[in-house]
Amino acid sequence: MPPISGTVRNFTPTNPRRPAPIDTFHDADGNEFNLQSFGDKVVVLNLWATWCAPCLKELPSLDRLQAQLGSDRFEVVAISVDRRGVEAVRPFFEKLKITHLAIYVEPENRLAQSIGLQVLPSTIIIGRHGLMRRQADRRRRMGRAGGARAGAPLHRSGQYGYPKLTIP
Repeated sequence: MPPISGTVRNFTPTNPRRPAPIDTFHDADGNEFNLQSFGDKVVVLNLWATWCAPCLKELPSLDRLQAQLGSDRFEVVAISVDRRGVEAVRPFFEKLKITHLAIYVEPENRLAQSIGLQVLPSTIIIGRHGLMRRQADRRRRMGRAGGARAGAPLHRSGQYGYPKLTIP
């Protein structure tokens, strides 16, 4: 299999490259994971929530990415930060026909806090050696778009209708 290659746009290098946090999260069956559980894979980590409109618009793209590139070398790990955990996530996966992503939940927000995330969705590329390499730079794209903010604050504010943010 040839190396994975391509152009990464709208991502900025993390500075300094630091190890991925060791905070735990769970799958739909209650099994405990952390980012080191994925071994030497390149991981596209996405934190999202069911109440975040851009998150829901982005999930099908992440599902397609996992379908096309998922392997023993690459995995998309989309983790919901919904307080109701799997109970909140499962209906959205069914409605959006998400079939290639595993359900992961972390309702305590420890992982997001360890990374220092402030908006959802947030996407980080973690290299094969467990170092955070690049983070989606959504700050550049924040502002006004159709009268709504372009990015949901990580702290649930009760506001809905955020416009779509995509990762090309």
